[in-house]
Amino acid sequence: MAKRYLGLMTWALFMALLSGCANFSVDNFSLRPIKPDERVKLWLDEHKYDHAIQYLDKIRPQSPNAELKAQLPAIQEQRQHYVLQTLALSDQQLAQALWADATHTVQDALKNLPDDPDLQGQMAIVEAERDQYIVDQEERILLAKGQYLLAKSPQMDAIINAHPDSFLRQQKYRDFQRDVRSVAKQLFLLGQSGIDARNPERQAMASEALTVSHLLAPTPLSQELISRIEEERRQREKAKLEKEQAEYDRKLGLWQKSFDQALAADDLILARQALDSLRVLNPSLGILKDYQKALNSRAEEKVSSGIERGRILYSQGFIQEALNVWLDTQRVAPDNAILTDHIDRARKFLSNLDKLSN
Repeated sequence: MAKRYLGLMTWALFMALLSGCANFSVDNFSLRPIKPDERVKLWLDEHKYDHAIQYLDKIRPQSPNAELKAQLPAIQEQRQHYVLQTLALSDQQLAQALWADATHTVQDALKNLPDDPDLQGQMAIVEAERDQYIVDQEERILLAKGQYLLAKSPQMDAIINAHPDSFLRQQKYRDFQRDVRSVAKQLFLLGQSGIDARNPERQAMASEALTVSHLLAPTPLSQELISRIEEERRQREKAKLEKEQAEYDRKLGLWQKSFDQALAADDLILARQALDSLRVLNPSLGILKDYQKALNSRAEEKVSSGIERGRILYSQGFIQEALNVWLDTQRVAPDNAILTDHIDRARKFLSNLDKLSN
């Protein structure tokens, strides 16, 4: 009987191991099935959200475990949060050029969610940026090597001229010249590949590479490409200046017209704004003095008129109306001391009148 029991136990353990221990656990030599809610929790703890979602989707409505399906929205939200968190972390690592960290971050998430398109896309971005970074560094190293050879060239020429019969120095000089030709060729190819790039940084790199290549080993083609790059740079600069000038002329005409119209309509506030915009556009513009003079003259007239109208209303007992006139006038001359004094007096009078009424 005991042998039979042991045989059954051995068979049960074998089947449990064969199934990956997904359905049974061993506790004090007793087997018990893993409960569905425990199984789901294990998957969630391991961030294997798709396993949990697929498992819950297969539960039928009449199943005793049907209530577990209520977890689906929360699990899907956890899954989305996990993916977004992974993307944000890998983006931060990319920004700091931590390529290995960014790769591991996305790879770890893909182990849990291998079919997620966002993670797959992020992995492609990480690999592309990492590869481009490696290429950029290799190009910078090549450029630095070319500049080093260029700086060392006069010294090597001086040494070989001083010791023309030295076999060892001649051998070193030939090796140096071989390096010069090799690096010059590589720099030429680098410059040639980036000459038509739309990226300004790439164009600058191409121009520098071709320049160093030409200085190391001049060729008619390298000179032609350098001239072409320089001409294109001049054309871009010219187009930029023409665009800036056109924009300047447009704004100048716009604010001049706005000032003239505002002054004609006696809208001194809008006229002042237009004048300020002209001053920002070009502080040395000659017409600014004339505009300021015209604005000041019109402002003095309006302030004098406003003060007088307010005084008349005030003397007739229309205190609030007088205050409104003075406040409106103050918008034209906010620093006018007379206006400020009249406004304070009117407000004080109204305040005292209000206290007496209460």
